[in-house]
Amino acid sequence: MRFVKDHPQYPAELLLRVLEIASSTFYERKRRAAQPSARQLEDRQLLAEIVDIHASSGGTYGSPRVHAMLARRGIGVGRERVERLMRRAGLRGAFLRREWRIGSTTQDPWARPAPDLVERNFTADAPNKLWVADATRIPVGEGVWPPTTMIIEPKVLPRCHPMSTARRGCRHALARSGTGFGHRR
Repeated sequence: MRFVKDHPQYPAELLLRVLEIASSTFYERKRRAAQPSARQLEDRQLLAEIVDIHASSGGTYGSPRVHAMLARRGIGVGRERVERLMRRAGLRGAFLRREWRIGSTTQDPWARPAPDLVERNFTADAPNKLWVADATRIPVGEGVWPPTTMIIEPKVLPRCHPMSTARRGCRHALARSGTGFGHRR
């Protein structure tokens, strides 16, 4: 429809025939743009409220919180309608899901992995015998994701059965995602 509007030097009927669009469709859409329906007018007013709530939250509120704030203001509206209007306006809340997570490296499938010097055993017999490090990215303000490295010395734990809950808990806490590495002295 925009193509017809952008080329006024050609007759609209000719362009519609070339584009294989029914002229009734074009003129109906043109009429609706000039005379919006009651629902469209309500959506515009509701969108102004949604934008106000979203902006006052610093852009952090998603549709569930915006919906709750609208209810507090006494505006009865469905949750899916709020979602639809926010999606059309390009409004999103702040969240840490897959699409917001940014990996720090790309793994080479043909590269040899680094040797596991501690053999996934994160318990130490005495202090200062085992040091473990993990590189990760921590989200901070304004979308900056600086790389952060932590080096820790695990607690000295008594030897226990390999399937013990305490030992498994320690191992998983220190080697959260399998990206940690360690070195024994």
